[in-house]
Amino acid sequence: MKLVAAWAVGAIGLLIILNLLLRRYYFHRPPGVWRAGISMSVVSEVGAIVFVTCIGVGILSEVHAWFLVSFVTIPILFISKWQDHRRYRQRLLQIRQKNAILYPDIFDQEPPTDLSAVCEPKVAIFDKTTWKYLGLIPTHDMKVIQQAFFDEVEKDFNDIFIFEEALSMLPANEMEPSTLELLWHTCQEPDDVIIRWIPMSDLTFTPSPANHPLPL
Repeated sequence: MKLVAAWAVGAIGLLIILNLLLRRYYFHRPPGVWRAGISMSVVSEVGAIVFVTCIGVGILSEVHAWFLVSFVTIPILFISKWQDHRRYRQRLLQIRQKNAILYPDIFDQEPPTDLSAVCEPKVAIFDKTTWKYLGLIPTHDMKVIQQAFFDEVEKDFNDIFIFEEALSMLPANEMEPSTLELLWHTCQEPDDVIIRWIPMSDLTFTPSPANHPLPL
């Protein structure tokens, strides 16, 4: 009975690998991720499946050779993960270099922290992870975002980490629909999103529809 179960686990592992390859190369589905923004290579995904499958087959069949195969995949996974992270850092550096030319003096100095001192009706928001310009939102909406994510004692700050699930914490009736739509679209990006607000008077470029985020 255990031998049958072992063969079943092996067959399931093989089917998962075949499904993965079909999704990747035939249906062009997005790969798995180590964390936000860092995609797994085919070697990483297949290696993880082989490791788990071999452990399961080894336990059920009581054949130690399967454990040896699973141990061989460990250094392969570590090397593949390191390469995946290195590719991510290189990609992020390229995006930041391009955006630094378009939007200078935004991330090479400390950001403002006193939003209550901003008298302008709107502030510009950027993504700290990729240095992308996201758009203009009402200053009032930015204050609402601050109050929703932080206590009153922490009101003087910048660089706010947001994600799609957290948007439900925002009081939609107190904000412009365009702001909520902008935040939702921003959260669809593969990278972590950290919003930095900048007063329009501090910008060295003129915000316009042409100043849109660069594609990844």
